[in-house]
Amino acid sequence: MVARACAARVAVRTGRRAVRLEPPRNGAARGGVLAPGCARVDVLNEAELSRSTRQRPIALWTVPRSVSTALERSMRARGDLTVFHEPFSAYYYLSRERSTDRFADAQPDPAHDWRTILESLLRAGGEGKVFFKDMAYHVSGCMTPELVKSFRHAFLIRHPRHTLPSLLKKLPDFTLEEAGFEQQHRLMRVVIEACPDELVVIGGEELRRSPEVVVERFSRKVGLDFCPEALRWTPGFVADWERWRDWHTEVANSTGIEPPDLPRESASGRLHDGISEEVYSTCLRHFEQMVELATAGSGGPQAEDATPRA
Repeated sequence: MVARACAARVAVRTGRRAVRLEPPRNGAARGGVLAPGCARVDVLNEAELSRSTRQRPIALWTVPRSVSTALERSMRARGDLTVFHEPFSAYYYLSRERSTDRFADAQPDPAHDWRTILESLLRAGGEGKVFFKDMAYHVSGCMTPELVKSFRHAFLIRHPRHTLPSLLKKLPDFTLEEAGFEQQHRLMRVVIEACPDELVVIGGEELRRSPEVVVERFSRKVGLDFCPEALRWTPGFVADWERWRDWHTEVANSTGIEPPDLPRESASGRLHDGISEEVYSTCLRHFEQMVELATAGSGGPQAEDATPRA
């Protein structure tokens, strides 16, 4: 039994669709400098950030198909967190500042603009404990070192040999940016620069093999009590997953974090058909660099998550 019962209201927010993306933005920032796509974003200043943040929201940064929704589902099952599902996806795809034509026919909505979403997260942090998970590429180039300090950051990383074949099934024409590894790696470096003693990294396969151990460690590092009962839940779709039903079928049908499957390999023994050598090798390079950053810090992913394979 934990020291405090895990029971309170849970709020949910926006999600992500999967259709065609344009090529990656050429001007994406490194080291927290704003990319061209963020140049017109109204960023909160330091005083506003200080006023807005009583408890820093917990941000889980990930790539598609990395078991992140299962971890989010566990955070929802606690009952003591306000949970947002990929809030910056709306900024990336549907805002007036968007830089992709994924939803070219959709009218840009001011409610999805960067400042609006950011303020809603920080405001919720002033009212209670907040958790959200999102794709790092949704905020590519927009998270400055100053803004990074307003959140507690964790990274869920998973080997591209697991994520890319799964992504290919959901989105056959995905781009390198959609794969997400480079943007996740960049953001990890910004977090290390801004908060060098706070790096938290989870391995996707380690999470699947040992969910109790990994979730307990994760909870402790981000300032939460561990709720072992939240490792199990009743099957069903969360309301804000409904629009993207085909992306969340597995976790909606689950009652907990599922153990890993045996890797499915193509005739080449490594890559799924349809994934180019260039895409795979680029993702693998960034994944390996994230593993190095994690292991150089306070401990990172183990075994299959950290073992590169050519």
